[in-house]
Amino acid sequence: MRIQIALLSLLFFVAGCTSEEKPVFIRKESHTVSKPNKVVSNKLVAMEIEGMTCVMGCGASIRKELYTTNAVSSVEFDFKENRKINTAKIAFDSAKISIDEMVSIISKMNEKQFSLGKISEEEYKK
Repeated sequence: MRIQIALLSLLFFVAGCTSEEKPVFIRKESHTVSKPNKVVSNKLVAMEIEGMTCVMGCGASIRKELYTTNAVSSVEFDFKENRKINTAKIAFDSAKISIDEMVSIISKMNEKQFSLGKISEEEYKK
């Protein structure tokens, strides 16, 4: 009986120690948002945004909503984790969308998750 157990243990040991490499699966997630078609921006607005928990999720959601207006050419964030207020810089065509419209869009998102603070506007220079 002892010999059978020893042989069985040896068999499991040898079978478990193969030199064959096992595949490793890595899950990649993409958080890209496509830009609208050729928006010619003439204004840049900086908005303080409270309520962002991450730049990948919250930032991507804000970008997506603003890009669907076809009046915004870029959205960039100055985001730091655990910072109460972060800043978004948005380049847009003022003939197609107003700052008030963008404020309304962002304020209504995710069951009113985001609050906006100080807003400043300037001419867009690329």
